[in-house]
Amino acid sequence: MFRFACFAAVLAAFTLTTPVMAQDVTDQELAVTPAQFKAVVSGRTVRTYSEEDGNLVEYFASNGKIYVWPARANMLIGTWKPCTKDAALVDDSGQKKPLKIAAICRTLPNPEGGTQTWNSTWVVFGRQIVERAEGDIFSLSKRTDAPYWMGKRSVDFKGLQANIKKYTK
Repeated sequence: MFRFACFAAVLAAFTLTTPVMAQDVTDQELAVTPAQFKAVVSGRTVRTYSEEDGNLVEYFASNGKIYVWPARANMLIGTWKPCTKDAALVDDSGQKKPLKIAAICRTLPNPEGGTQTWNSTWVVFGRQIVERAEGDIFSLSKRTDAPYWMGKRSVDFKGLQANIKKYTK
């Protein structure tokens, strides 16, 4: 249960709170469509990183399945799809303008045996991507458990591959 509770904190860190301040978001970020967001992640392994939560490695299978390897929690398997998230843009004068932002919507298991939805907008997720690679480079789709417990230190794909070999002998 504790491991899932840690993952819940990771989920909270990778979501966008509304409203969005105009000076914090570029026009290019707002212009990304769900289809463009899908093209960035579909069929790829993506690593995001934050100092607070560490690495998060996800394989976004092109069939809509997602395999999530968090830094400090067990691996989760769920589904993903491109979507939009309602937000409000606040301009310099304080005026709110409703808008829809491209997002990736994930459905993942929760500790009670049900599911929970976790949406990441391009505005946040796009800034946190530190590496992408074509395909399932860690064979996450063939695993039920995380390859190893990553911890909070930033480790690139090459380092993760080396650690998998080291810890799984």
